[in-house]
Amino acid sequence: ARYNIIDGNMILLFEEVGEQTVTISATDGSDVNTYTIAVNVFDALRFDVSKVDDGSGHLYVNMQDTYETQTPTATFFFTESAPTFNVVTVTWSLCNDLSGTCDGFWEYDLDMSRANMGWTEEMNIPSAYGDGGYARTNGMRNMDYISLTVKAVDASGQEYKTMDQTKWYTTEALPAPVNMDDELLVWYVADLLADIEEAELAIEEGTEDSTVLEARLLELETKLGVACDDPRADCPTEEVQSNGAEAEDGLNTNVIYIVIGVLIVAALLGLMFMRGGGGSEVEDMKWNDASLPVHDAVANSMYGGAQDLFQQPVAPIAAVAPPPVPAAVPAAPPLPPGGLPAGWSMEQWTHYGQQYLDQMGLQ
Repeated sequence: ARYNIIDGNMILLFEEVGEQTVTISATDGSDVNTYTIAVNVFDALRFDVSKVDDGSGHLYVNMQDTYETQTPTATFFFTESAPTFNVVTVTWSLCNDLSGTCDGFWEYDLDMSRANMGWTEEMNIPSAYGDGGYARTNGMRNMDYISLTVKAVDASGQEYKTMDQTKWYTTEALPAPVNMDDELLVWYVADLLADIEEAELAIEEGTEDSTVLEARLLELETKLGVACDDPRADCPTEEVQSNGAEAEDGLNTNVIYIVIGVLIVAALLGLMFMRGGGGSEVEDMKWNDASLPVHDAVANSMYGGAQDLFQQPVAPIAAVAPPPVPAAVPAAPPLPPGGLPAGWSMEQWTHYGQQYLDQMGLQ
C-alpha cells in the first residue's frame, strides 16, 4: 500500500485478482480504530458485446449467414455509450459443441481509422493447427459456433476486456430454395456457381482425386438445377440444368463424343451383318442407281477407263469354225538323168515336173 499525503489518497497494489479483504487501523497514540474493507480486485474494466442493436454494451455485432454450409459474415461497430478506444484486439474462435474441439483461431487488432464506420469480416477463420488453411473449407457444420473475446484500452489508458465469450451457433440446415427469401436465394445460386467453377478448375488441373471432385461437381450441378427451377433465381442459361438434367442449350462434350461413337459402331455392325449374311435374302433392298459401279469413274479407271464398256450390251459369242483339212500333196515325178533342171526348185518339180517330162519325151 502507498499513502499520498498531498491528496489523501491511498493506493493499494494486489498480486491477484478477485475479492480481497483490506484491514485498516488508525491510532492517535491513546486509542486504535480498526476498519475492514472488502475489495473486488480486477485487472481491467468489463467490455460488453451486444447481439442486439439497442445501444447497450460497447460493441454491437451482427452475425449473418449462420446456416450449415455457409461461411458467416460479421458486421460490428461501437455503440454510442462506448468510450473512445485507442487499441482494440478481437479474438475469434471456431469450435464444435458435439466434438468439443476448437478448430479455428484468429486474433488481430482492429483498424481504428474505421472506428466511425465499423467493420465487416467474412469468418474465414484460420485453422488452429497451423497448416495454413481455414478451419472450415465448406462452410459451417451442425453445432459449430463462433465465439468472440475482446481486449481494449481507452484514451485515458484504462484497460477493458470481456469477462466471458459471446457465441453464435449453427443449428439449422439451409432451407429448400423454394423456402429461401430473395436475398438468401441470390447468395445460394452465386455460391453454387463459384463452387462449380472451383471444382471444374481442380479437375482440369488434376491436383486432387478426380473421382471425389467429379462426385462433388455432380452434386453441385444437381443442387443448382433445383435452385434454378425457382423463377426468382437468376441463373446463367449455359449453367442451368433443371433438376440436375442436361442443359437444353448445350450438352456435355464427353456425352456428345459417346453418342457419336455409339452411332458409328452401330453403323459398322450393320454393314458387317449385311455383307456376312451367309447368302440369306435381304428383303426390300433398294439400290440407288447413282451409286452403281458404272458411275464410279475412279473405280472404272482401274480398268483403263472402260466406262463405255460397262454401258454397252455384251455381243453374243460367234461360233468358231473347225480348221480346214489340208489337201493331199502330189508325189514328185522321177528326176531326169541330168538331175533337177537348172533354175527349178524341188517344189516346182513336184507340181510341174511331170509336164516337163512329157514335153521333153523323157517319160
